[in-house]
Amino acid sequence: MENRKAVGADEVPIEAWKALGARGVCILTNLYNRILSDRIMPDQWRLSIITPVLKSKGCVQDCGNYRGIKVTSHTMKLFERIIDTRIRQECTVSDSQYGFQPQL
Repeated sequence: MENRKAVGADEVPIEAWKALGARGVCILTNLYNRILSDRIMPDQWRLSIITPVLKSKGCVQDCGNYRGIKVTSHTMKLFERIIDTRIRQECTVSDSQYGFQPQL
């Protein structure tokens, strides 16, 4: 994950996890295993910050000329990547499936 990205509701930057190195991996592993065993996700991960961004053209006063950018927790994004990787290892996807696929 890239550095210097906006933080989500938990206010933990990705640089914090990177700075912790192996200790951070251990902390995240314990956290993620507990989430999976307890089947309870932290409330802050369910929150996101939506920032309106003006599209390239149009009147700044027209709400229709904005699109929303959703910022979620980096800790949640890491968890999602791990789950996605595990699912993709276990499931086969049809060759005709093009949407929601990783860049090839």
